[in-house]
Amino acid sequence: MKRVSVSVLLAVVTLLGITVPSAGAADGEQHCYVRVIERKASGELVTTEPKCYATQEEATRSAMSGSGTRPMRGFTTQSSFVLATHFDGPNGGGSSTQVWGSDCLGGWLNTSAYWAAEMESTQGGCTRVRHYSGQNLTGTSQDVTTTGWATNLNGTLTHHAWSVQYTT
Repeated sequence: MKRVSVSVLLAVVTLLGITVPSAGAADGEQHCYVRVIERKASGELVTTEPKCYATQEEATRSAMSGSGTRPMRGFTTQSSFVLATHFDGPNGGGSSTQVWGSDCLGGWLNTSAYWAAEMESTQGGCTRVRHYSGQNLTGTSQDVTTTGWATNLNGTLTHHAWSVQYTT
């Protein structure tokens, strides 16, 4: 068997324009973000459609660029930050969705059917991220009160987080 040096392989990949998945991107994972564009009188947040990428770094970079997004009324995209990142695996693993917004003043959203059935952990950007087992902030709840690392949902909330609130 002939050996090919890594530098030759990289040169061929570059010349042919072949896209190689970024380090850390597992097969089938998607890393998305949504941006808050409006808050209803009820406090429910309205978001953009998800934009998805192969890695969380790519999703973050795109969200930070603000391209193709509309700021929430009365706020600018420059004041936006990650309210929380939700993961479909434990301990911040698997696919993710970042929710970008301008404040942690109790706004909330109903999750998609996929995320309600798959969410296992959350990394808070807001001081408290409260998960509910029902839509519109109903049912049992669990708070994630840590920032910087992901906290696993427990009991009835694992795979059953139908709404989420972002607060302090």
